[in-house]
Amino acid sequence: MKQDAIYTQTITKYLSALEKGDVMGILDLFEKDAEVESPLYGLRTAHDFYTSLAADTKASKIIRKEVFNNGHLVYAAFFNYAWTLSSGEEVNFDCVDLFYFQLNGKIKKLHIIYDTQQTRSAFDELS
Repeated sequence: MKQDAIYTQTITKYLSALEKGDVMGILDLFEKDAEVESPLYGLRTAHDFYTSLAADTKASKIIRKEVFNNGHLVYAAFFNYAWTLSSGEEVNFDCVDLFYFQLNGKIKKLHIIYDTQQTRSAFDELS
């Protein structure tokens, strides 16, 4: 299998596991020391980020729009995320995730980008 197909397949698995709330399935795609940078949660280890996200999530619905590649080991996934928080409030936004891959196909870093205007107040109420 070509390297490009491996990275694209990992992104597909990631989005599916994220939608299902499958923390272990997500973490299997990451290097052990991987980091995630998020507008709401800041910079965390992948384990800490997905554990916190799972605790704050009641349900998720993801609509994948496009996957882009810069010709190297960085890919971007553009998708719509309908996130139902543990409080029951739903927020819906477009998101771009930047995946920084290792040659072995594992994710070394994930940088999440979206406008928090629609999510910030609902997220702050969880604390």
